[in-house]
Amino acid sequence: MPKLGQKLVENLRARPTEYFAWDDDLKGLGVRVRPSGRKFWIFQGRLRGQRGGATRRIVLGETAVMKAEEARVAARKYIAALDRGEDPAAERDAAKADLTVAQLIDRWIEAGCPRAKPGRIGGAFLKEATAQTYRSGLRHHVVPLIGKVKLGKLTRADIERMQRMIARGETAADPIASGKARGRIVLSGGEGIAGRITAYFAAVLTWGVREGLLPHNPAEKVHVIPAKRRERYLSTEEVERLGDALVAAEAQGMSPTFARAIRLIALTGCRKSEALTLRWHDVDLAAGCLRLPDSKTGAKVIPLTTAARAFLASLPRQVDEHDQPVPWVFPAAWGGGHAVGITKAFDHVRKLAGFDTDVTLHVLRHSFASAAVAAGASLFLVGKVLGHSNAATTERYSHVALDPVHAVAELGGQKIAAALAAGEARRAGKGGAAVVELVGAKRRRPHR
Repeated sequence: MPKLGQKLVENLRARPTEYFAWDDDLKGLGVRVRPSGRKFWIFQGRLRGQRGGATRRIVLGETAVMKAEEARVAARKYIAALDRGEDPAAERDAAKADLTVAQLIDRWIEAGCPRAKPGRIGGAFLKEATAQTYRSGLRHHVVPLIGKVKLGKLTRADIERMQRMIARGETAADPIASGKARGRIVLSGGEGIAGRITAYFAAVLTWGVREGLLPHNPAEKVHVIPAKRRERYLSTEEVERLGDALVAAEAQGMSPTFARAIRLIALTGCRKSEALTLRWHDVDLAAGCLRLPDSKTGAKVIPLTTAARAFLASLPRQVDEHDQPVPWVFPAAWGGGHAVGITKAFDHVRKLAGFDTDVTLHVLRHSFASAAVAAGASLFLVGKVLGHSNAATTERYSHVALDPVHAVAELGGQKIAAALAAGEARRAGKGGAAVVELVGAKRRRPHR
């Protein structure tokens, strides 16, 4: 290849596998092109007097930051060092080994929280909500326990000991500031938390190996405590109690925005984040679906049942102080963003319904799926409705299909809608009122 100039390097395109482009003008200078499209200046050469021996390869910098002439200057310095018999790679490896666990985590965060496997669905980087969970877990659990350990001395035993300490609750703490405008973080322990945090850290170590910051991943053979899958879902009677509780909570002053969001989650099986960040331009009532440009598993389409479509059609569209339409289906009370704090609101509803703490907002998603599977829907199609990227995630509902008690249940959305309506009707004293009337009950006029 001719001289690697700036324009030529910019025109190098990614391929399915990593490849190198070498400069004919300066021996040893090259560009490594990764499948992700990222490109790095590298220098490769041999120590003086070691003809035929192992080569030394050094990353000079990313082409997006380091210009071609800067890379040439750096490469010539390494050529001079090799001629003197020095081993710049050994010096580099010693510097990397001197990095601490905390510094590795900082570098991973500065790099944008890359995925351990960039080829997975969702792109090369974690979704922001997932990245936030990783950052919080790493900073509040890993760093306090092993943050000062040098990467060159980090062992499997260190990681296993860290996992045991988290499981025992040694990093648990009272609520601390979350760094957001609203909200606080509660740090808890237990085996579930310990397993997740260890898996997060293992992913960061995998990235570190990929970046050449450590030679191998000491977490590879660590037995990560497996997550316990929640099998909890609501029965028909429990969904009716949920309908009672929603009406009661609104009567006690709970924001109708939260009540509406909870109903949408129950009627569609969507995730909490998908409901709260829903915009009106994502709602396609004519086609009967929600078209989400992004979600945990990327862009997705959520089909709407007749009840869900009627419910969304009944919702008021609010306007701001300038009489402009608010884009959010569930807007915040102030600030111009979408609603936040629904978990606390649902906790109040849960207590009114008499549910234990094992009933969370996500249980409504399980309930929707379980109802559909019980009615005879295939796991494959239920997975499509919920937006599962992995079929194994949907298989948790397989036991429901085998339960003869649920064999005659209605399809998911209709079953949930009917149960909600029955509970709300009894509470409101309206008997068998239509679903649309109930889910839209106590509507308030849009703010003007």
